[in-house]
Amino acid sequence: MSFPEQIVEVHLSRGALNDRFRDAGEEGTLMVPGLFELGLGAAVTLRIGFEGLPCGVFLDGVVQARRASTPGARAGVGVRFLPTSVEAARFAAQWAAGKSEPKGRREWRYPVEVSVILVTSPRGSTRIYPCTLVDVSMRGARAAINHRIEPGEEIRCEWRSELGGGAVTSRAVWSGNGRLGLEHLWRKPEERVAWEQFLAKVRTTLRGKIAVPMPENMRLSAGGIPAVGRERGFTPTPGGPLPVPGAGNKVIPKLVEIPVTDATVRRKRHDPRSE
Repeated sequence: MSFPEQIVEVHLSRGALNDRFRDAGEEGTLMVPGLFELGLGAAVTLRIGFEGLPCGVFLDGVVQARRASTPGARAGVGVRFLPTSVEAARFAAQWAAGKSEPKGRREWRYPVEVSVILVTSPRGSTRIYPCTLVDVSMRGARAAINHRIEPGEEIRCEWRSELGGGAVTSRAVWSGNGRLGLEHLWRKPEERVAWEQFLAKVRTTLRGKIAVPMPENMRLSAGGIPAVGRERGFTPTPGGPLPVPGAGNKVIPKLVEIPVTDATVRRKRHDPRSE
């Protein structure tokens, strides 16, 4: 199982979000305001909320630029989207520009990489498919899979990882390009309980990955620790704001852009039940 290494929450109005997009294709970037300890080329996941809506999107990218604070503009980091997130980035940019509206999306879909097995029984014969969940929500999940499963087919999804184990009955709602969309059916009460516990642990783990911005004057006084952003979808951290990493004055270079190559690491799939 793996999660994003660093998450930056983007708290912007619809208009402000639109102003900070520069294209959303293969070379598209988003300038995120805030002073973050993120080096050029660092992998980062953006958690972009949609103003007035209960959820938004997660986008994977790399830091391509850093900008110092000036009298006319806030400090910020420019994040270029990875190929795997270009579609979602394009959708977010179109939404920010008022050109599209999310349909059917009512909850956050959390990014994960969890090995599972899908068990089907077409025509009475049991078949087992190892695959990987790539995002999860309360009502469903999206999986990366090398096999074709037809929409409408009922599936049993089983997992076992450091976050616990369980199983849930689901239905394939769409399939294509190595991806599979699942909708949970909750055939038994214990299925819902197991999935709720799994999702709660996912949310807690992701919350620990949030990169907290530093004060833009770069002076960390006793009363100058900023609070963690609290968009809908993450439970606020008990005990108040998280501490800010580092201290003292830090020099942030002016806008610098560098080419970044997306290196995709292929993981060997395995049956979690064999562990």
